Amino acid sequence: MRRLGAEFAFPPAILGDPDRPAVFRDLSDRPIAVGDPVMFDIGAAYHGYQSDVSRTVMLGQPSRERQSAWDVVRRLRRGHRERQAGRTLY
Repeated sequence: MRRLGAEFAFPPAILGDPDRPAVFRDLSDRPIAVGDPVMFDIGAAYHGYQSDVSRTVMLGQPSRERQSAWDVVRRLRRGHRERQAGRTLY
């Protein structure tokens, strides 16, 4: 990114405390543990254009509750890709 002339739009973050909402982006002393979701958030600024991307991965196997939530997200994303007027997501 920097090699191509972009700068960070904001300080990048790796967020791994599942009990702390990502919007707070503050430090936590809690170590990341197996089964935790880990979110990577980074943004770039280039000639007045700003972008933001975040990705969440699981460290190990997710709990049933987290897997269920992820299944909902996948269905919504699939529905977004396949959306058509009058078509439901499920």
